[in-house]
Amino acid sequence: LCLSNNRLTLMPNLNDFVKLEVIDLKSNRNRSIDFARIKALTKLTHLDLSNNRLQEKIDFSLNVSQSLKASLQVLKLSDNNLNEVAMLNEFVNLSNLNLDSNRLRCITNGTFYELKSLNDFLNLSSNNISNIEDRSFSSLKQLVRLDLSDNRLTRINESTFDGLDSLQLMSLKGNNIDSIDFKFIYILSSLFSLDLSGNRIKSLSVVHDLTRGQSSLNTLILSNNLIETATIKNLKNLEKLYLDENNFEQYPTLRNLVNLNVLDISKQKRRLKFIDGQSMLRHTSYRASSSLFIFNISANLDIDVHNRTFCPAKTKASRNRSNKKNELDLYISSTSLLKINKCILKQLSLSFARTRLFIVESEETSMKSMKANYKLICQCDYKIYLSKFGILIKDVCSRYGCLLSKPFQEDCLEEYYKC
Repeated sequence: LCLSNNRLTLMPNLNDFVKLEVIDLKSNRNRSIDFARIKALTKLTHLDLSNNRLQEKIDFSLNVSQSLKASLQVLKLSDNNLNEVAMLNEFVNLSNLNLDSNRLRCITNGTFYELKSLNDFLNLSSNNISNIEDRSFSSLKQLVRLDLSDNRLTRINESTFDGLDSLQLMSLKGNNIDSIDFKFIYILSSLFSLDLSGNRIKSLSVVHDLTRGQSSLNTLILSNNLIETATIKNLKNLEKLYLDENNFEQYPTLRNLVNLNVLDISKQKRRLKFIDGQSMLRHTSYRASSSLFIFNISANLDIDVHNRTFCPAKTKASRNRSNKKNELDLYISSTSLLKINKCILKQLSLSFARTRLFIVESEETSMKSMKANYKLICQCDYKIYLSKFGILIKDVCSRYGCLLSKPFQEDCLEEYYKC
């Protein structure tokens, strides 16, 4: 039954419709929930009251029939004015709960007490949550997705997320977090993706203790923080690491990230100036099977790349392990590309089976500078040198289209080389 986008101020009496399974009342003007009007709906599984005018506090122990407590699986209360919810544990089979865009301020040990059936999604984003008591989620052992983005959190402790044994996806983006104990990753043994972008983290150390088993973390997003120094080690299942829009001046310390294939350190606010020798080979995924490594260092105008950054592995074992099946997509500004020593470009051909250079310009780059760089890159001898080593150039900047009739294309190198 869909009654959304109307002007209802009171929930209609629906007790005669005993076979109803889904009720959609979103985008109305309800100020309260009168469960007595749906107490006969023993088969109701979905109730959507998002974008109403529900006020302050709802006590789910009032007028809720036992049959409704047992049948309801999805409850959506997004976009209301709630600052507290009580007795949610009455819904013993609830699997999906949306409380985003309300006025919740604190999560306590009793907020989700005994919601053991919550096994899909808990959405608490866009509230005013500034404090989470330790072990507040300890009953949610089957929960898979948790969204705490766009709140007012400032600190994450080791035991903040105790009990979330099945959690795979968690978002903490858009908070004010400046202190975080990454030991909580040990506890979240099933965590696949963690988003911490848009916070106030200045330094971080994520050194996984291998004696406590393998971490499942695949994607770590730390974009748009204030990070100046970072050490990330032993996350052997990590494939994607986003460190863009931070305050790095020196390359972060990355070790034993054997499956990493996406690394983004572009758009540093203080301008990343230096990539030290052998940094790439210590964490690039040299595996027997083919893999693509995407390395984004664009929008760092003063970057300096060490001559040994892309050197091929020295040992025979490491050469056999790589077998030149890996491919590299390097995102870089035209200014940085022209500054790179040509021997580094040669190293790329020795370390990777195929290399593509994607020219990315920041919004700050002037059209005059772009045109000058474009002409240098398009010089015949420069392209022949690159094509000799199988290095391709392609632009991802739409502004290049107005400079010359033919933008960078992957096949243009071959044309120049044949000439």
